[in-house]
Amino acid sequence: MRNAFVCRALDLAADSGLRISAFTAEPGTPAGDGLKFLASWATTTRPVKARAAQRKGFSQ
Repeated sequence: MRNAFVCRALDLAADSGLRISAFTAEPGTPAGDGLKFLASWATTTRPVKARAAQRKGFSQ
């Protein structure tokens, strides 16, 4: 059985031991549908700038 996911990793030069990993899958496959479903949990309707301003204590 072949792996359903492809993982790409990027080592961060700023700090040894830190790595960013990205997982992908072919669209329309069970793995792709699962990743799409998980991504929907993180979806927000607030603009990024509004969230950043809120973290800094600014109001819009």
